[in-house]
Amino acid sequence: MTETNEQIREQAIARVKAKDELRGLVGSWVLVTAIVLSVYYFTTPNGYFWPVWPILGVGLGVVSQAWRVYRLGTDNKEARIQAEIDRLKQRG
Repeated sequence: MTETNEQIREQAIARVKAKDELRGLVGSWVLVTAIVLSVYYFTTPNGYFWPVWPILGVGLGVVSQAWRVYRLGTDNKEARIQAEIDRLKQRG
């Protein structure tokens, strides 16, 4: 099954949107990191390094979104559906 230009365009638009959202998420992560590090530095510079937890928490969200956007073997749902149809046809 081949995709029409309109389907390809819709997929491209969705990927550009996802990449833009990821860019915003990375910016938010950098901002959160700067804020918590500043608060840490000015309140307890020699105490327990608690900023690691919000930095890792938001970072995990960034990594998760990046995985969805850039994962290897991007969403090939149509190819998997077509492969299943072909297998079913071969069975008879």
